[in-house]
Amino acid sequence: MRISALLLLMNGYCYQSIRWQYLRPLGSLQNAVRMLEKRNVDEIAIIRYCRENDNHNSLDSDLELIANIDCITPLSFGGGIRDLPTLEKLHNLPIERLLLNSAYIDKNQALIEEAIRMFGKQALIAVLPYKASGGELQYFNSSLNLFQHCDIDFVDSFSNEVMFYNIQSEGINSRAPITTYNFPLANSKIIISGGINRTSVNRLHDHDFAAVCMDNVSLHHEFNFNQL
Repeated sequence: MRISALLLLMNGYCYQSIRWQYLRPLGSLQNAVRMLEKRNVDEIAIIRYCRENDNHNSLDSDLELIANIDCITPLSFGGGIRDLPTLEKLHNLPIERLLLNSAYIDKNQALIEEAIRMFGKQALIAVLPYKASGGELQYFNSSLNLFQHCDIDFVDSFSNEVMFYNIQSEGINSRAPITTYNFPLANSKIIISGGINRTSVNRLHDHDFAAVCMDNVSLHHEFNFNQL
């Protein structure tokens, strides 16, 4: 099982999000990446903080940061990838995988198929931030800035892996085991994120999940990821 870390990027700087209600500044993207590399993380996922008011100027500024980043750890990138021109801008960046959210929830098959053509299906990760409500899971659509239902069968068909991100545990440094649900996918395809701790890592490893993705709280702990 891979141990990865997530960085939330907004206006050129990284933040720690706590239950999607508060943002704590962490510093520049380069410094955050350098810190994670020192801790031997397997992968780094960079997600832009974007909602319905995202614009191409902001995207271009963030892509310039990615283009100039000094990093040997495999990178994945997402946030605001909603059209073909954006996919084309990503093609020459030092990233190995794409993180897509609204494209999967909106069932934008044309965009996803173009991403598969350009990068290969193995490069596509569906990111599904979720919360439990009334015994059911609702998934966040970043382009609409709201939670809604999601066609998991569609997501399964057009993605290589799926990141289920628990926003109700995000940024919380709890010693309790993380709550997992019976997601209708094989564990070997699932990345679990949101409130991950040592106990969670051991439990998820025993159940053959593909990966865990530590949220930004990981930057505040003095340990190497290969010790988990």
